[in-house]
Amino acid sequence: MIVLAVLFGVLAAGLAVVAALALRVRRAAGVLSEQVARASGEYRASSDDLRERVGRSGAGT
Repeated sequence: MIVLAVLFGVLAAGLAVVAALALRVRRAAGVLSEQVARASGEYRASSDDLRERVGRSGAGT
């Protein structure tokens, strides 16, 4: 009986640790996703701005 109680306690503790790690990974992935979206948006904006400037100056033709 005691062995089963200890086993159950270890299992519950293990599940709690796995859940906590999964939550941390999910939060970190969300932050990384936001940073990538922001960086790609800035790149897209600077690329569009460069194309517009080149188009106005006629350097591309």
